[in-house]
Amino acid sequence: VSIKGRASVVSLLQMATYSGLCVLVRLLTFRSGQQPFPLSFMEVLRDPHILKVGVGSYDDGKRLTRDYGLSLTSTVDLRYFAFRHRRSSVSNGLSLKSLAADLLNVSLDKSLELRCSDWDADQLTLEQTETSPAFSSGSSYLELVSRCQGLVDVPFRGRGDGDAGAHEGERKRRARKPAACETPESGDQQVPDPRRNNKRKPLGVGYSARKSPLYDNCFLYAPDGQPLCTCDKKKAKWYLDKGIGEMKDHNSHDILLLCTSCHAASNVHDGFLKEQLADEFSAPQGCEEGVRLLEDSDRRRVRSAARALLSAKDGLPEQRREELQALIKNYMNMNEEQELTDEALQEAASLETRILNEAYIPHGLKVVQAHAGRGLRGLMELERRWRQHFLTTMQPRHLPPLWSVDHNHSKFLRKYGEDLPIKLN
Repeated sequence: VSIKGRASVVSLLQMATYSGLCVLVRLLTFRSGQQPFPLSFMEVLRDPHILKVGVGSYDDGKRLTRDYGLSLTSTVDLRYFAFRHRRSSVSNGLSLKSLAADLLNVSLDKSLELRCSDWDADQLTLEQTETSPAFSSGSSYLELVSRCQGLVDVPFRGRGDGDAGAHEGERKRRARKPAACETPESGDQQVPDPRRNNKRKPLGVGYSARKSPLYDNCFLYAPDGQPLCTCDKKKAKWYLDKGIGEMKDHNSHDILLLCTSCHAASNVHDGFLKEQLADEFSAPQGCEEGVRLLEDSDRRRVRSAARALLSAKDGLPEQRREELQALIKNYMNMNEEQELTDEALQEAASLETRILNEAYIPHGLKVVQAHAGRGLRGLMELERRWRQHFLTTMQPRHLPPLWSVDHNHSKFLRKYGEDLPIKLN
């Protein structure tokens, strides 16, 4: 609900499982840190193995993050799902109510009066808490994920024309300045077919054939082994000719061609295995321990103070000016009596706030190091695990005849022995 053009804080979170369990979480109880959220509740929201399906669920997650700092992952928007799988046209729009009526012949009470009722009330009305009959899918998680190829955590992009009850002024504003990629503020808004005039497509949907070969793409790595980007052979040869790079060939056995939809699904499955490896070998992804460059908060405050003094000059209140000067002098080990020169301010204003994390080890390198400690056989176990993971999750039907999870393993064992020590750069 928007009040005076500003969105209100989310009051109620509604969740339901396919088995019929319905949960209403009164978020106002946790507002302003009155009490912490239960750990189990937060784990359900951020668990990548639990799909959060709905209309506008990705944007609901953004609101939960904005209002309460909660993390919502593995969202799937039913509007994309409906367009991918439906056989008949949707005639009444793309709201949850319309989709349920057109595709399931189920009537939902999603009136404007109910949706905009007082969800902060101490006692909710019977209409606010009434639920519909449950329908069990009986599908396994892997089956559900395969059906949602390319749709997980993809924000819905469409041109919204608002609810039937939108104000006249809002309708005129939208008519004057149509939003090319506007995400509706409410999941129940009526939205046209997103395939029309839609510049951004979900992964795996509606892609045309390539005009140039994909097979010569080369991976470009930094000297410390960090992947930077991919490039073609012409660019790779330029690095070689300049003497600023060296070429490392690869084994084509594990290079398999996938369509865009299967590639998207494979990426989802690969993410789950990476999380397992991160837990098993203490190789975190995306947290502070796994960050190469750290932001120094002290340096950032000093830099901000110096820039404020340089830009505001005499416009700052005297007390604030003295506080900023004291902060800079303390960092630069200056006495209080010393005067800050323009040169000192310029030096402080150009401080580098990022520092190198000496303990940083990339996720992939840490996993490989753990397996390399057990010699050649340890690396083979990691290679076999990834290959078997691909077979189990994707169940490919058109693999080359000689493709194997143990490719070249017996040959290397005979040549080098399973106790061959592995040295990593």
